Amino acid sequence: ASIATPAFASLQTISNDTWWKDTSGNPIYAQSGGISKFGSTYYWYGVQYGGASSYYSSGTPNSDTSFVAINCYSSTDLAHWTFQKHSVTTSTAGFNFPSGEKPTSASEFGWVSRMGSVLYNSSSKLYVMWVQYDGSKGSGMACLTCSSPTGDFTLHNVQTNIANVFHNIEGDSTIFCDVDHSSTPYLIFSDSHGREHAYISPLSSNYETINAATLISE
Repeated sequence: ASIATPAFASLQTISNDTWWKDTSGNPIYAQSGGISKFGSTYYWYGVQYGGASSYYSSGTPNSDTSFVAINCYSSTDLAHWTFQKHSVTTSTAGFNFPSGEKPTSASEFGWVSRMGSVLYNSSSKLYVMWVQYDGSKGSGMACLTCSSPTGDFTLHNVQTNIANVFHNIEGDSTIFCDVDHSSTPYLIFSDSHGREHAYISPLSSNYETINAATLISE
């Protein structure tokens, strides 16, 4: 008799508390990001703010949270990341904000923040991105779509209200796809009022609407 030996990928080292760099040696700008896996490739999406390069160069934090881009990086081992492209930029319709810091109102300028990340819908054959948004199209969660995982993503809609949520919209969020139960996608999130409650909301069949929430902790 013979015993099969399982195959494992080579071990990789991930260093914490330091700037990560992509395979070209440039700093990774992907704040408030999320990682999705399509096929055998991981994609890391995150926001680049106006103050990121200055923070990297000087080591001094700053308050410049003006929107630059949502960046996309790819990897096959979660340790080495290759820059793909700016998936959303200030040239994207709805994201051409004036320069500035975090707004006190949507009409002041614009802000893009915490990402729920990206899902692939096999029926529509579209990649669907959810990200927190405050701008000319409203305040809430922006849904963007694209036929490629790297972009360019285009704005589909901004959902300004999630039913059953205190303060109407989300705070921090992530997306979970239940592959063991019909691959149903869920947005898991807090409310925006001090992050006092946690909720879960299923997405619609095309992934482009956040359905009514269920409170899971308070």
